[in-house]
Amino acid sequence: MRYHKAISITKVEADFLIDRPTASVGECIVVQIFGEWYDVRQMTERELNAFVDDMQRSYLDDVSAGFLDPH
Repeated sequence: MRYHKAISITKVEADFLIDRPTASVGECIVVQIFGEWYDVRQMTERELNAFVDDMQRSYLDDVSAGFLDPH
């Protein structure tokens, strides 16, 4: 996986960030992927898309290898 600026955070930290006002209504500040929360405020839209794609690709690779059950 490529290096990403996303910072792993807890659900409590994510809730705190979500409740704070932002400069833009559509601004993405946190992302939850497969039960893990990430602070993505420092990422551009292109970096965010690449990050999410990499996380999904990693998950599908683990499913294909039999490490995870998709259900």
